[in-house]
Amino acid sequence: MAVISDPADARAIYDELRAVGAVLPCYCTENVHTTEAILRAVHEVGEEFGIPEPPIIVGFTANYPYRSQLVRYTAAGDALEGLLAVRADLQRLARPDGLYGNVRVMPHLDHGHAQRDAEIIEAGSGFLASVMYDCSELSLEENIKRTKAFVRRMEGTVLVEGIVDEIYGPEAGTQFELTKPEDAERYVAETGVPLIVVNVGTEHRAAAGGQGLYDGGRAREIAARVGRIMCLHGASSLGEAGLGALPGDGFVKVNIWTILERTGAQALALDNLENLGHVLSAEQIDELAGRGVITQEHARRQRGRTPTLDYFPHGNRRDDVWLPAVVKLITGNLHDLGYEKLGTR
Repeated sequence: MAVISDPADARAIYDELRAVGAVLPCYCTENVHTTEAILRAVHEVGEEFGIPEPPIIVGFTANYPYRSQLVRYTAAGDALEGLLAVRADLQRLARPDGLYGNVRVMPHLDHGHAQRDAEIIEAGSGFLASVMYDCSELSLEENIKRTKAFVRRMEGTVLVEGIVDEIYGPEAGTQFELTKPEDAERYVAETGVPLIVVNVGTEHRAAAGGQGLYDGGRAREIAARVGRIMCLHGASSLGEAGLGALPGDGFVKVNIWTILERTGAQALALDNLENLGHVLSAEQIDELAGRGVITQEHARRQRGRTPTLDYFPHGNRRDDVWLPAVVKLITGNLHDLGYEKLGTR
């Protein structure tokens, strides 16, 4: 399969998920390694469950002030360059004769803003399957007004995902009220969005695991009014175990990013500690021990090793440590979210 950019095709994929009661993750990325890890995991799980064309959403923010993922995607530090890079990566990796040619990939702009991201939305035409249009910092009335206008403007071009209320993040410094079911129902009726983000207690960018207190009861109340069109943001604050409740609580999409990078970074940190002697000289190890960074016993064990080229290149860290840890995490997520229901086995 090629990259899925037609909104009609994207709608059909969401209909498949609703029909079987599964939730599709949107994994965000800000580097090519995360992008490939996502596709590799989906490809492997598709083979495991007999899913001929497994779907996935690959998302990214552009000029979102809290985290600009396209800006970070290349060393240029430019959102447009990042968009061009991620587009080239997805088109290369998911080309029909490529390694992940069976994967249906839906590119998604997360936390898009009509003015701030105008260049990205225009440049992404014909590539983006969906845009999350974020007016959550405004009053409900203004949010509805602007989202409705954006839905009309983008009709036939991309699916628009709206967001009813703000969701807590460490930068915000305050916990917002949970989405009221009646507000969600009004928002959908007046804007016409096919997907909505609701606040049910999770936390954005939960680097240390987060303090999110997910309220499944509120999610079910909202779903009873609007149907299975809900998206969950801040899923990394749930931990892996919490994802299993989402299919039964009325969600059809869940955004995941922080836990991917946290898992990969922690795997690298542990591997570096265990293999210091293959990277650092005896003098450097002694210096760390003298500063109290590592124990003398750890220094003694590492001092007997020899620095080797096998541990110096980036490829070792990526292929042998980071990538397997992230692929394993994504594979577990897909199992928890009912992905196997799309298969034939």
